[in-house]
This record gives sequence, C-alpha cells and structure tokens, in this order.
Amino acid sequence: MKRRFYFLLLLSAIVLLTSNINLRNEKSEGMSPISLANIEALAQVEVIANTRKCSKTISMKGETNPTHITYCGSCDAQLARVWEYDGACNHSAPL
Repeated sequence: MKRRFYFLLLLSAIVLLTSNINLRNEKSEGMSPISLANIEALAQVEVIANTRKCSKTISMKGETNPTHITYCGSCDAQLARVWEYDGACNHSAPL
C-alpha cells in the first residue's frame, strides 16, 4: 500500500512539473528579440543587395563610346554616352 501511495505521489509530481513547464512555454512570445533582430538584419541585406545605382538622365550626345548604364526610369540597362549616377533602383531580380 505504501508503495502504491509513493508511486502515485511521484506520478502526480511528474505530471504537475510537466504541465508547469508546458504552460510556461506557451506563455512565451515564441521568438527572442535577438532572433527577431537577426531576421530583420538578414532581410535588410536582401533589400540592399537588390538596390542598384542608376541615372535619371542619360544621353547619346557626345563623342565617347556608348556603354550600358542602368536607367532609373525602367531599372534596365540603356546605351548612353553621357550620364550621372544620381538615383537608385530597387531591382527585383537577383544581381
């Protein structure tokens, strides 16, 4: 009889401890602030990586050889002889 009593006492203590740990885990927010900051930093790197310098004004006037320049209007490469980098394009395709 004593054995059964001690066994039930031990079993109930294990159940109470397990339920307490489970309740404590459910109350937590899920992710720590450090994990959220890491995810945000990784996302920021993707935005920076997809940003390209571009020119708002390009021209074919001049005597230099034309070269491909990223035009801000379309974020595509255009031939130009005169340009000035004065903007940024957010390009959705990988660089």
